[in-house]
Amino acid sequence: GMDALTHALEAYINKTGNDFTYALAKEAAEGILEWLPVSVKTGSKESREKMHNFSCMAGMAFSNSGLGMVHGVSHAFGGKYNLAHGLANAIVLPYSMDYNKKDKEVREKYEKLSRILGGDVIEKVKALQKELGIASCMKEAGVDEASYKADFDFLLQNSMKGSTAVNPIPVPVSDMEKFLDCIYYGKKVEF
Repeated sequence: GMDALTHALEAYINKTGNDFTYALAKEAAEGILEWLPVSVKTGSKESREKMHNFSCMAGMAFSNSGLGMVHGVSHAFGGKYNLAHGLANAIVLPYSMDYNKKDKEVREKYEKLSRILGGDVIEKVKALQKELGIASCMKEAGVDEASYKADFDFLLQNSMKGSTAVNPIPVPVSDMEKFLDCIYYGKKVEF
């Protein structure tokens, strides 16, 4: 579910998207934020069907627009520490939103979604993470600090690959170094 939310929110702000990917991604993000907690708590047929639909829409969106830095970073951590892909995405997602909102176009898209949701979308993602009992940073997820420090260059190089290349804002290596510390230690993204 958080994986699908990541797909939706990364496709939503991707600059290679179009009217179709944008509409699908926006609707999917809205739907998943509403229905994922219901599905987790009740497992009702309706909530599961909704999650299937919105996950599919998110998939249709990102396969036509591309993703972003969440996937670049989560693949690096997931590959190195055998973390589930959905978990790694869920941890990285809110940090990436804080990073990407410094772009005017991205910020406006988040503001639009926030108005639809009746509250700040980034805060809603963080609240959902907490509600579902998802670790708030990689350290909390059990990635050993000594390993993280020893593997830092590997993680940095690999985080710069893949989907990070199509992030709506180009991510310089100097930013990625700070970003990795944020997602590892749970520090606020303020650069």
